[in-house]
Amino acid sequence: MYQQNRYYEVTPKIVRADCTTKITIKPLYEHCKFTEPVYEVSCIALQHEGQGENYHTALQTASVSPENGCISIEFTFASEQEHCIMLKKPNDEYSFMDFRIYSLREDLFQLKAFKGDFHMHSNYSWDGTETPGFVAAHCRKLGLDIMAVTDHHTYAGSVNAREVYKDLDIDLTICGGEEIHPEGTRLHIVNFGGLKSINEMIKIDSEKYSREVDVIRENITSVKDEYARNECAVSLWCFDKIREVGGLGFLCHPYWLWKYSDPRNHDMFGYYISEDVISYLIEKPYFDAMEIVSGCYKYYQERLFLQISRYYGETAKGKSIPIVGVSDGHRCENGELYGWYYTIIFAKSNKLNDIQNGIKACMSVAVESIPDESIVQNEQPERNFRIHGPFRLVKYAYFLSREVFPRHDEMCYEEGQQMLSHLEGNPDATDRLSKLKGQTTKYMKKIWA
Repeated sequence: MYQQNRYYEVTPKIVRADCTTKITIKPLYEHCKFTEPVYEVSCIALQHEGQGENYHTALQTASVSPENGCISIEFTFASEQEHCIMLKKPNDEYSFMDFRIYSLREDLFQLKAFKGDFHMHSNYSWDGTETPGFVAAHCRKLGLDIMAVTDHHTYAGSVNAREVYKDLDIDLTICGGEEIHPEGTRLHIVNFGGLKSINEMIKIDSEKYSREVDVIRENITSVKDEYARNECAVSLWCFDKIREVGGLGFLCHPYWLWKYSDPRNHDMFGYYISEDVISYLIEKPYFDAMEIVSGCYKYYQERLFLQISRYYGETAKGKSIPIVGVSDGHRCENGELYGWYYTIIFAKSNKLNDIQNGIKACMSVAVESIPDESIVQNEQPERNFRIHGPFRLVKYAYFLSREVFPRHDEMCYEEGQQMLSHLEGNPDATDRLSKLKGQTTKYMKKIWA
């Protein structure tokens, strides 16, 4: 967290564009109290060029309140962008502090920002490690507001994740989910938020599933390869069924490189689905969101950049493609993948329906936040954010990652610790969680004008 954000509380930090707003800067500790009765204040719009009179820095003086030791100023924050408020002691050009504000147009101002991860695994997966409840608590420790356990072949892990916290009133939204692997295909499809299992649907009535896929396949004429055409048909069937049960269907890690046994009895090494399948599914697109950032270890980032490049290439053609970032994590405690990749969604709340609507409306960005071991701050690796998506949202998300989420994440960490304490059988955890209830919501409301 930047020192200014640790030492001072600035409210609000998110304001309406082209409106005059009162900003209050409050010292939080004795050592950072304002020492002068009056300060020179300037407000600089970062995106200042071409704004006519708004190009010039707004200047004024501000007095420190004798009642509470705060400084309050009013500025009109022009257009949708970041602004820098600078405080300087009179006659001392080298002693200044800067604080950041972001002004938004009304449509985006009405939405809050939430962090989510919608593709991860527990020990309900053959290659997972920890229990679903442990995974959920770890997600809250990392600062997530919404998550889903999506185990291979089963919906049961996500059910268990909600079950262990059913008697607790927590702020983390835990959703249903699964990773679908239809037999006879190489497909990986995530069902995020669906109220029923698609894996089970296929198992219970495999004959009906096959008949329905056959009908879809007959209508796919643009894909010539028989195997690829079948995978396209199965994908469309899965995406339709996921929507029927209230979920979103994700196209998973399209450039995942893998060695596998092909159903046609060949050993294969390549991307797990063919270019025919990827291109067909992207054309409409048929899925609800595409994983453009997903669980890649540091030693193999190629697939990550291929997915990102494909997204930008398709949007350059005019396509509107909803996107997510996901960890695809399989273990929490080794410090890899979890927290490295996630989604920031702009929505009314972190309730499932609002988050799903935000994703479908392309109001989300995919985030890489891989620890850089070469830069260490306070005994922890520094994180360098790389954020992908619509430019307007990316620019705003960088501000949030710097100025807003660090304090939000500290609150979440405390809640996640108490969720773990609950799993350990500590009877005091319930009371502690109830006292923490709503703190992140209050924080977000406070920094919005």
